[in-house]
Amino acid sequence: MDSGGQAGGLVIEGLVAGYGGGVVLDNLSLVVAPGESVALLGRNGVGKSTLLRTIMGLNQPKRGTISFGGMRIDKREPFEIARAGLGYVPQGREIFQELTVEENLLLGNLTAANADQIYSMFPALESKRRTQGGRLSGGQQQQLAIGRALMGKPKLLLLDEPSEGIQPSVVSEISATLLRIIRDSGMSLVLVEQNIEMALSLADRVDFFDSGRIVASHKVEALRANPVLIEEHMSL
Repeated sequence: MDSGGQAGGLVIEGLVAGYGGGVVLDNLSLVVAPGESVALLGRNGVGKSTLLRTIMGLNQPKRGTISFGGMRIDKREPFEIARAGLGYVPQGREIFQELTVEENLLLGNLTAANADQIYSMFPALESKRRTQGGRLSGGQQQQLAIGRALMGKPKLLLLDEPSEGIQPSVVSEISATLLRIIRDSGMSLVLVEQNIEMALSLADRVDFFDSGRIVASHKVEALRANPVLIEEHMSL
């Protein structure tokens, strides 16, 4: 497909997806430019997580197209989508509880000799490298899940509710680390998050979701200058 000036980024057009016979995403379109960070905000149950799963090939669309880097990915398997440069951290983390921290990380890149790059990003994990994932705190498990996704050096990271169940100080650490990674690598980010401050700290733009569609889009600077916009869209 022709994605014009956004050929290097994520382009979604007319996406319809759901489960069984139900429709969750209803004619959704979205563009994320290379290096851009976009937060998706909205009430629970409006389709944000379904969108991330559909982008990653874990849920098959009924109609529409998804392209990344100028290549159609909506008909591809999840491992092919990951190889194309997308990383995904699901809600609930989904780490392997019985495997060690190091083993979890190496599953993110089976060709890697070690996970030293991740330990430099998340120092709290280094001392736990031989600890089973299930024995970590919630914050450490979230860092592990993000680190596993980053092992593949994604061009675009899909991140679903990273602050869920984590104490505020760790949320701040994760936000600061992600900001450094985005700045240093040029990685794009699509973030689903209920923690509005975390979303605003990481995003360039916020797209508001309702009933399976994006109903409004604002630059972060505009939302900080006029916070009532957030209240209006979140109360839809």
